[in-house]
This record gives sequence, C-alpha cells and structure tokens, in this order.
Amino acid sequence: MERSQIIALIAWKNHKNRKPLILQGARQVGKTHLLKKFAAESYNNIAYLNFELKPDLATLFERDLDPESLVRKLEIALDTKINVRDTLIIFDEVQLCSRALTSLKYFAEAYAQDPQKYDYHIIAAGSQLGINVSSSASFPVGKVNLMTMYPLTFLEFVRASRNSYYDLLLQIHKDVGEGSSRGFIDLKIPDNFHFDLLELLNVYFFIGGMPEAVKVYIDTLDLKEVRLVQEAILLSYLSDFSKYSDASQSLKVRRIWESLPAQLARENKKFIFSAVAKSARAREYETSLQWLKDAGLLLLANLVENPQVPLRAFADPESFKVFALDVGLLGCMVKLDAKQVVLIKDLYFQFRGALAENFIAQELFAHGHNPIYYFKKDSSAEVDFMIDHESQSFAIEVKSGENKTSKSLNALLKKHAQIKGVRLSSSNINFANSIIEMPLYLTSALGNLS
Repeated sequence: MERSQIIALIAWKNHKNRKPLILQGARQVGKTHLLKKFAAESYNNIAYLNFELKPDLATLFERDLDPESLVRKLEIALDTKINVRDTLIIFDEVQLCSRALTSLKYFAEAYAQDPQKYDYHIIAAGSQLGINVSSSASFPVGKVNLMTMYPLTFLEFVRASRNSYYDLLLQIHKDVGEGSSRGFIDLKIPDNFHFDLLELLNVYFFIGGMPEAVKVYIDTLDLKEVRLVQEAILLSYLSDFSKYSDASQSLKVRRIWESLPAQLARENKKFIFSAVAKSARAREYETSLQWLKDAGLLLLANLVENPQVPLRAFADPESFKVFALDVGLLGCMVKLDAKQVVLIKDLYFQFRGALAENFIAQELFAHGHNPIYYFKKDSSAEVDFMIDHESQSFAIEVKSGENKTSKSLNALLKKHAQIKGVRLSSSNINFANSIIEMPLYLTSALGNLS
C-alpha cells in the first residue's frame, strides 16, 4: 500500500541539514513496511536492526557510541557494507534499546562537524508509546528530526482499494484549491461519483485505516475478517498497557481507554473524568490520560473560547475532547455490526455522529493540522473543530448527514469575520452565507483552501 509519508521521507533524504530521523506512531500503523519500501526505492543498500526480533543487537551499543566505531560493529553484525549516502540504517523497535536512541545524538554531532565523512542516513522507528514513555532519559533532544505516522487516511484507503477513484479525488483537491480563490463558482462533484464516495466512506468508517485491516479487506472483501484483525489490535494495546506501566496506572489507563466510546456518544463531547469511574478526579487520572496521548492512541482537541490567531495562545489546557487514533477501532470497541454501518441503520445512525467527528479528528492530525481545537462559548454555542492554517483560522462544523442547520457556526462567523467557516457533511460542494460546504470525504482538502 502506498503511503503519503514516502514524500516526506524523500524530502528528509535530500535536505542539506538532515539529522537522524525518528519515525514514531502507535503500534501497527505501518512504520516498518514504509521504511523498508523507502529503503528499497531510494538507496542501494539497507542496514536493518530490529531490537525486538534480535535483542542481542543491543549489546553493540553497550560501550562505545562513537559513530565510526558503531558503523564498523554494525557492518560485522549485519554482514553488510555501510556506505555514506547510499545505505539506509534502520533502528527498528528502538524503544527496546535506549542506547541506540542515544547514539542518534552522536551521529548528528559528527555530521555537523564533518558532513562528508559522517553523512550516514539513519532512521529510528518504534512504538510512540515506548519512545515517549520508556525512553525520556535517553531521548536526543534537538539532535533529531521527528515524523509521526498515523493510520491510512481516507485518501490513502481509496488509492489502496479503489485506485480508479484516486486520480479523480486528487483532481477534486486541486479544484477545491482553485475554486476557493474564486468563490467556488461552478464547482460541483458529479452526483454518481459523489454518492459512490459517500458509500466508500461508510465502508471506511467500519474498516478504518490500520494497514492490516485495510489489507484484509482488499484481499478478502470480508468485513468479518476485518473485525477479527481489529479485535487482535485492541488486545495488543491492552497488553501494552501492562507492559509499559505499573499495575495501578495500567488499570487507570484501561479505564480511560474503555470510556472513550461513551465520551464520544455524549451530546457534549467534552472529556469528563466522572465518565471514567464514579467519583474519579482529574488529578488521579491526568497522568494516565497523558500516557495514552503519548502512546498515540488518543487525539486531543482543546477548548478555545476566544478564537484569536494563533489559537494555541488562547486554548484552555484543562478542557478538551478526546478521539481514538482510528475510527475503525472505535467501531470495534462498541461492536458495531457491519450491516448497521454500511446500510446506515438502527443503532449505528445514533452513533454515526461520533464516528464522523472521530474521522475528522484523525484526518486533521494525519494531514498536519496539529494541534486541533474546538469552540464553545456557552451552552448554546459550540463548533466542532477549529484549526490554524497559514495564518488563517478555520471553524469546522461536522454533520453526519445533510443537516444544514449551522446556528453556532453562523453566530461565530458573524462575531469574528476573520474566521473562515467550513461545514463538512454528506452534501456536495457549495458556498453560501460565507460557509464553505464540502463532503466529509474531502476533509483532506482543507489544506488547499485559501
């Protein structure tokens, strides 16, 4: 499966001030597959170390971390020649070898002193959970480039499953960028294409973007098999809760994680600790919440009551909404049936709003809109999301169907004329009353708006 991060990796390879790269992300989002593909396409050789498959490799880093000495030892251990510029060195599952993580600092310093001699291309990959939670003491602050990987976006899912639609979607992204500058005159997606994409989006709501789940769907077209993959992934996360935390914190982490569907199903989706456990208090659970955020399993949107640029300066760190890293895993957590999702009926229709908002959150993060926010002034005025993009703030309202009532969004735009309003729904592209209407499946095109 093609991943958009390959473009960012190529840019990293060609950057004149390149540092060792850390590719982080939640477990099973496809980091290893991406790096091996990148190595095969962009280098003559690969020096691959996996500290989970071969724990003994960690002994190479026990004493000397001098880059020249390390490279010689790696050549012997891997039985390969490591040349500057044309060999990609990969430290996989690096969270299991803190000394390997620390060594990135010395590779960066050596390159800064002598770029010709020490132009080694190194990428360390690992569970975001392990890197952030277990390796803080050895993290090479300021000496590395960072990249975060997320599940497949809807655009990547379309390319993998319905490749004939992918080029058309890319053209629509381009048209959105050009159309926004001239008021969206005559810009409309053909109805047959629009409805097909809405149906495909419903399928994505069930499958989500975890690479193994997507691959099983492509290979079998069997949503029951997809669900088995998702259940296995969720079990592996529960195992990690115990692996990377003590018994007391593990229980709290699990309670927060399992409360997520109930948090999102509430009309007011602000995270409340009392939904985690009766009489739970923030100070008892905030460390565990941060643990899940550091692990890449939760995405947070902070409250903004005064929507000024930049939004970060006016965000309230004590008030936030939380979302799962993947909409498919969220559906699996509540055991949504495939028929309910694909046919939009029964109990699913009531939970569809939660899935739609979770989908938007993960799309925003995956396309570089991080951090994200939401607006709420009082009990009668709330807008689902806000983002800063190129010195411009966007207020985004999410409608899981075609409901075009936007009382809160209209009120916000009337008071803050500098903000651009976007409504994401099942409707086609339209521009009216200062609000840009776009289908949910075009969330990835928000970065094209001007």
